[in-house]
Amino acid sequence: LVAARNRAVDVLRAFRALHLEYAATYINRQAAAATGNPTDVGTGGTPFMKYLKKHRDETESSLTKS
Repeated sequence: LVAARNRAVDVLRAFRALHLEYAATYINRQAAAATGNPTDVGTGGTPFMKYLKKHRDETESSLTKS
């Protein structure tokens, strides 16, 4: 059961890492090119890069030690 849970958590971690990579590539880098359009925060005002990194890291730390 622990192994199955860890596999599921690892897949979620991989998704969150890829999501973070896409956000950095397609959204965060636009901030440098479009100074009049602040893209370092999400629609709710959250600094999304910190937010996405936090969730990726918390997911990874939730792996069960066997």
